[in-house]
Amino acid sequence: MLRLAIFLVQIWNYRYQVLLPIVLLPLLVLSISLAYNPLYEATTTVSVNRAKASSPVLMNISDPSNSLILERRLKSESVVRDTILDTGAVVGFDLLDKEQRNKELREFTSRIRMTILSDDMVRINYKGASPEKAENVLEVLVSNFIDEVLAPERVRVGDLLSSLGNQVQLYSEQEKRATERLNVMQAKLSRTTGKAREALLKELVNVEFAVQKAVAQKDLAQSEYEELLLQSRSLMGGQFHNEPNAILWIVDPALSLSAKRDMSYHINILFIALQAALVLALVLVLYRKFTDATLKTEEEIYDALGLKILGHVPNLGHVQNEGGKLIITTQSKVL
Repeated sequence: MLRLAIFLVQIWNYRYQVLLPIVLLPLLVLSISLAYNPLYEATTTVSVNRAKASSPVLMNISDPSNSLILERRLKSESVVRDTILDTGAVVGFDLLDKEQRNKELREFTSRIRMTILSDDMVRINYKGASPEKAENVLEVLVSNFIDEVLAPERVRVGDLLSSLGNQVQLYSEQEKRATERLNVMQAKLSRTTGKAREALLKELVNVEFAVQKAVAQKDLAQSEYEELLLQSRSLMGGQFHNEPNAILWIVDPALSLSAKRDMSYHINILFIALQAALVLALVLVLYRKFTDATLKTEEEIYDALGLKILGHVPNLGHVQNEGGKLIITTQSKVL
């Protein structure tokens, strides 16, 4: 019991160094952990078919200049704005003023990260308020990014489709007119004799050649048109690796890199903070103990006062120092 009492007295003497860190530090850390809203990161990978790409950027994405162009397109205002509107990542985005919208765009952009893995592989990461939301936003973001990158390709293919469509129509009309003329000449041939027939036969051969030429040109243009139309379909919709002529496609669906924080996470944080508080309390106690300059014995008091005692020192009774004052308690003996 005596040892316990001495221990409690020592604890009380060092109460500020022991109790305050052990109580306040874990509570402070726990409150911060509960109040902090973490961002959860999701990732996905995009593949590039360099053989099908016509853009110099997509042909060599590992080049620093080209990778910078891709990153700028990924973080472009149009891609970010469309993603926010498609996913509702920012509530009431359309109702915000210009300054607030720009602020939200910058904050959203800061959560996006792109990494070039190889000559034909790109990794894209996004941080969201929850694992599910991060995955959903990332999928929409990558889809909008692919549409943005392939926009020039779609314009080029669209122009070619229009040109080939006009050629098919032109050659079809030429074939139709030549065929009609050929039918008329064949009907006229049966009623013609002599030199007029010979001249008509020569003209008939030329018309037949014109028909065959128009048919060949129409078939070639039609074949090119159908092939390009198939390519345009892969450019207009979502990119999948099994689509013909696909240039960009998502290799893996968006995947969250971290699990959602639950109460066990906060308990672990509290346990770590408690351990740190114990270490801090021990350091403070040792620091106070080794830096304690209070006078505890009569010899220390005499030395502090600069007194040199010669001979026998009478018993002055209980001596203590309080607030820099020397207090001597003596007992008088009544004779």
